[in-house]
Amino acid sequence: MAGSWGVNGIAPCTPCDAGTFAANAGSFFCEACAVGTFTSDVGSTSCQDCSLGSYAAQPGTIACTLCEPGRYSDVYAATECASCPPGYFSDQEGQSACLLCSAGTFAAEPGSSTCQPCAAGRYSEVLGATECTECSPGTFSADAGANSSQACTP
Repeated sequence: MAGSWGVNGIAPCTPCDAGTFAANAGSFFCEACAVGTFTSDVGSTSCQDCSLGSYAAQPGTIACTLCEPGRYSDVYAATECASCPPGYFSDQEGQSACLLCSAGTFAAEPGSSTCQPCAAGRYSEVLGATECTECSPGTFSADAGANSSQACTP
């Protein structure tokens, strides 16, 4: 029977364990699910691809792992998650894309789970900033998170 294995009728077939499968009846062994796929069912005839925002790094997986905050997976059957690039963030598990940092914030390093507000005396007018711009000489922004050069006043 598909989803199980046995030795030429010597004993009853044994269902494949979770994380393994037998596609055909009369199989002599169960195969481990490939990386990027899983099955949580006993007696499976196939494995399923991991969904967007998750991955399976090892063969024989019974459940895919959600990408951590700061990481994402935008493909099915992923074997790992990618870090959000600088200027982007992901603040939740299981994301299939990263979000741009808003004006007044930045993310300098890859893999950010949050964007940091620009410090007092600095600003950022663009989305996806990797750093903040210093106020012009003779001007200053007292508030953190300034999103315009107009926040810098004498």
